[in-house]
Order: sequence, then structure tokens, then C-alpha cells
Amino acid sequence: MPCLSEVRNTSNNQVEDLRLIGRGRLGSAISVSKEEDFFRKLFREIQSSSKFLERQRHFENLERSLVSLASLSRGWDSYDSQPPSAAAVCSAVSFLRKLYDGPFLPSSVVPSAEGGVALYFLGGDRNAYIEFRNSGELVLALYDHETDPIVPELSSSDADEIRAIELLRNYLA
Repeated sequence: MPCLSEVRNTSNNQVEDLRLIGRGRLGSAISVSKEEDFFRKLFREIQSSSKFLERQRHFENLERSLVSLASLSRGWDSYDSQPPSAAAVCSAVSFLRKLYDGPFLPSSVVPSAEGGVALYFLGGDRNAYIEFRNSGELVLALYDHETDPIVPELSSSDADEIRAIELLRNYLA
């Protein structure tokens, strides 16, 4: 394929001949480049607008945030609070994974001043959080701005985590 400088050094007739002869090759190289640009742009748009991919990115960010909480040191909040224990972080990650296929994910994850990890859920006028404490205690609070919070008694068992998911689903729906 001739380079641009070779095309410039030829006469007008030769340039026209090169265009006609190389139209298939040059034209396809140009159209392939345009197609690649088009598909790259389309892929970026799909990535940014796909609910599935958006949910996947949010889930991955939450999971990374949870794991990063394990590296906090004592006094992370300037009040001498305990950092989340490895067990609390693992429990929260396990719970988050149970939510993956469900209708909702937490909006954020934060360390708890009580020592542990809390996952916050926003659902319009209703909010909730579930806290995995270093002590092994599991705390769920369902609240809005008009009524007293609902704080069911839960243990850290899988059955109570499933119950917590149902309570969250019913409350935030």
C-alpha cells in the first residue's frame, strides 16, 4: 500500500489511478477504522447505560470498599473506635453476595463506630442499615422520617441473614 508521501509525489492521473486501484484496500482500511471507532463509541455508550453493567460495577465497588475496611486501624474515626474485624468484614461480604441476584444492593458501606461494618440502603422515603459487629452481633434497622425505627432481633446465622433480606425487601419495596 503506498504511503501518503508516495501519493503526493505522483501526477494527478497516477493519484486517480491509485485511488481507483486501491479503493478496495484503502477504502476498506478507512472504513474499518471508522467501524472500529463506531463500535468503540457504541461499546462505551452501552457500558455506561446498561443496567446490568451499572449494577455489576456498583457491586464490585461495594465489595472493594468492604475489603478495604479491614485495613483500618484503631481510632480510625478519631474516637478510639475499633476497626472492623476480619470476621465482620467476611460476614458483610458474604451478605453482600447473597444480595447480588436480588432486587437491591446497598447504597454504601461504612465502618461502624461500634466496631464492625454497616451496609446502608436507600429506598425513597424509607431507609435501612444492617450492621455486622465485631462481637458477632447482627443489627438491622428499618426507618423513615415519620415512624419509630423497626429493629428486629437477629442472630448472625444464615437463616437470620435470609430473614434480614426478606425484611429489607418488604420494607424498601
